[in-house]
Amino acid sequence: MSTSPPPPAPEEQGSPKLALLVGLAILGVAAFVIFGTGGATSGRADAAKSGGAADQAAAGANSSVVEGNARVRGGVGARDVDEAQGRAEPEAKKYRRNPALGEPLEGLDLLPSEPKKPETFATKDEEIAFYEQKLARERVILEKRSQFLDRVKTIRAGAKTAEEKQVAESRGKIVEDNFEEQQKVVGDLEKKLAGLKGG
Repeated sequence: MSTSPPPPAPEEQGSPKLALLVGLAILGVAAFVIFGTGGATSGRADAAKSGGAADQAAAGANSSVVEGNARVRGGVGARDVDEAQGRAEPEAKKYRRNPALGEPLEGLDLLPSEPKKPETFATKDEEIAFYEQKLARERVILEKRSQFLDRVKTIRAGAKTAEEKQVAESRGKIVEDNFEEQQKVVGDLEKKLAGLKGG
């Protein structure tokens, strides 16, 4: 065993001052590239001057258009454009339909909007007119619900597998509930109207 001391650590080469100077130089170059010299306005002015010269050259080229042939010497000429077609007729305001879609299915129209109930009715006739309008809307809804009920009966009859029958039954239950609920709404409105007209 030797009792000699461990060898000394090798000396680090380079100086921290040199690394600091290199880092500052890199930051300076990056700042110059990012922020520029501040002469951006002069660059824009030069671009505007050259753009003006280009516009003049284009105008000179367009002035050499041959009348009958519409060719431009040394450039691209303007093409013919159709006149704008306005929609003067009121029927033209309707939506335009892509012919590939075909005609809309019948019977899928929107329900009439519900009349807005005023806070108070000035006369009994106004109240009767309001409830008659509401009853007419509810009857249209009842008619739609009746159509849905007929469709569900057809679907139930056409169900072949157990899964189809189960789905048809669950949907049929919802449609039947909606139909019965709508019948009740119409019945209540008819009673209310009869009371207003009779009393």
